[in-house]
Amino acid sequence: MQKTLPRLWDWQTAALFMAMIILVSGRLVMTNWTGDLVLAQGAAILGAGLGLALGVSQFSVWGRRCLAVLYTPFILGWLLINLATGAEDLPTRLVSLGGRVLYALGQLFRAEEVNDPLLFVALACLVFWSIGVFSAQAVLHPRRTWEAVLPSSLLLVLIQFYDSYPPERIWGVGVYFATLLLLFGRKNYLQNSHAWRDRGIFTGSEPEVDINRSVVFVTLFLVFLAWVLPTPASALPAAARWWRENNQPFRNAQERIGKALAALSSQQPPPVERYGDTIALGSNADQGESLLFRVRAPSGNLQRHYWRARVYDAYADGRWLASDLQTRPFLPESEESLPVPDVFGEPGQFEVEWFFAAQSTLVVPPGTIWVSRPSVLMYAPANPGLVDVNGLRADPVLAPGERYQVRSLPQNPTVVELRQAGDDYPQWVLERYLNLPEDFSPRIAALALSLTNDLETPYDKTERITQYLRRNITYSESVPAALPGADVMERFLFGWQRGYCTYYASAEVLMLRAVGIPARLAVGYAQGERSGGLYVVRSRDAHAWPEVYFPGIGWVEFEPTGNQPPLIRPSGVERPPQDPAAQPTPERDIPQFNDEDILPLPLPTGEDSSTLSVNFSLFRAVLVWIIIVAVVALALYGLWRLHERIPFQNRALQAVTSLYRRRGRDFPNWLQNWQRWSSLTDVERAFHAINQSINWLRQPQPHSITPVERVQLLKKLMPEIADEIDVLAAEHEKTLYGPQPGSPELARQSARKIRFYTLRFLFQRLF
Repeated sequence: MQKTLPRLWDWQTAALFMAMIILVSGRLVMTNWTGDLVLAQGAAILGAGLGLALGVSQFSVWGRRCLAVLYTPFILGWLLINLATGAEDLPTRLVSLGGRVLYALGQLFRAEEVNDPLLFVALACLVFWSIGVFSAQAVLHPRRTWEAVLPSSLLLVLIQFYDSYPPERIWGVGVYFATLLLLFGRKNYLQNSHAWRDRGIFTGSEPEVDINRSVVFVTLFLVFLAWVLPTPASALPAAARWWRENNQPFRNAQERIGKALAALSSQQPPPVERYGDTIALGSNADQGESLLFRVRAPSGNLQRHYWRARVYDAYADGRWLASDLQTRPFLPESEESLPVPDVFGEPGQFEVEWFFAAQSTLVVPPGTIWVSRPSVLMYAPANPGLVDVNGLRADPVLAPGERYQVRSLPQNPTVVELRQAGDDYPQWVLERYLNLPEDFSPRIAALALSLTNDLETPYDKTERITQYLRRNITYSESVPAALPGADVMERFLFGWQRGYCTYYASAEVLMLRAVGIPARLAVGYAQGERSGGLYVVRSRDAHAWPEVYFPGIGWVEFEPTGNQPPLIRPSGVERPPQDPAAQPTPERDIPQFNDEDILPLPLPTGEDSSTLSVNFSLFRAVLVWIIIVAVVALALYGLWRLHERIPFQNRALQAVTSLYRRRGRDFPNWLQNWQRWSSLTDVERAFHAINQSINWLRQPQPHSITPVERVQLLKKLMPEIADEIDVLAAEHEKTLYGPQPGSPELARQSARKIRFYTLRFLFQRLF
């Protein structure tokens, strides 16, 4: 039979290996390639700890591999979840991280530049975790030294090659290789000590101290020589020439790796923002089939959704401006809702999955009161304590593949409600949303007045202007170039009589303001292709529309653009006007949302989601709990197997005795007694009740007395429990001499009765 090689375990070896792992992962953190590389160092340390634990365990090779594979997704997921900064539930955050990684992998396979550093951080965590787990087990094996140190050494050299410009960072490499030499020396000593012990050679503790001191001195000397000795000048040109001649096959791979690491460059491109603080009318409409985002919307009675990005209040010279904005941070964990005025719609929860290039502008439905991402709120003051939301910018930037959740109270007023709203506008609305340019065209004003002078309510006037634009302006994806100094809106309404959404919406806003109706320009996206409750939005869905303010209702969307379906509202029934004093205050209760309101986005399979009847929220929750229960069960099973092989108290005893043995000291009495007690079986420990009872009865006996003599002595002292003594003695004899061990439960039961009757006898004798 082949002899099993002993594991080279001691605390010095473990400490040296852990120091190597910390040094090589710390060298990666020093590069500052991205701000989250400390997660890779955490993965390396946790992996090394797990590898050392598996290395000293009694599991088989396959058992250790299975445990390492099972731990990997949970440890790495726990580390990487720190990169998800939103307030979404845990499954959504994990899916969001997975979406970012898959999107980055798709860019890599398409040979595009990967601008999301998450892919590199995730790969770094996986590599360092794998090295930690693999090398830690190898370092405890006497014949796998190179397997233990080679992966981390190659990784360190690779990092130093790509980050060699700061010369002061070379000290980390020197300390690493010094630790590596110390580890070689320690493993060599442990191998020799095992060989000496097998041959019966006694060494004591002095040779270990001398060898350790010699290894330290030799290591420091070699590192010093490597540091100060110059490199032969002739070797450098020859090495460079060899590299130029032989690296041609690797240039394509190097170029692909460079694109994969594009996110680590210090010259990062800014996020792509379609909508800034100003927007021009332009000459061409947005087109294209690029997938921008998808939205999972709750079921409701809304005829159409709009996905708003920004709103604009001031117009001049063919451009819109978001003027006089204020900003403040919005933290989803600390704020239940945005204090917005006139939002009384049915509550709904939306989930947005972003696919386009990284950007900070969050696309939300009208009536938004909460988003799950930390962001910067852009707003104008409204009534005291309320804000007129202009837009939200995610901080940090939203990456492709990420998801975020939005709580909204979308409006769906009826025609009757809009007609009853009247024109008693708040002061903040009048001051901000009735302004017209100083050179506003009198022809446009006259057109607006002629269209609405026979109507009474703001709603009817708005609807009249909307229908005029839809019927008299032809939709076109481009417009002619305007002459210098010409009024673009005049050319659109009276000359070209064609254009796209930005022109339609701008014309309606200006015409409404000309007749005294507050309005503003909203930009973002039309609802896109609908499939059940899922909306797929592409580049061609970029859109602009007018929003009109109605007292007691808020901002309401209208649709004048010719290529969009008409927006038909429910007729409604008559009802008394609302008392403004009865309207909710800023401290009003906000509807609460349950996890069941949030539906996950399906993967893009082209299948009609209306045919899917699976409750994704329930499935996701059940899946998470199944994973948690499986992990806990595996952990408990592993602990049980470890305890079954060697009980934990015995492991602690072995550690203490090993410490005394290495230091060459005698065991104290308490340790010897503990060691003897730990080596006993359960039946032998139960038999100790007979020895205790004899001592309690003040009949101490010499250690040479046999168990049979102890049994007879106790039966003579306490004949009333002779039957229990015989039962315990029989189980003890079976354990020591029989083919089958005695029953521990029966022995413990008899031992408890013997102690009880002995204590009762002593109590009766005292009183």
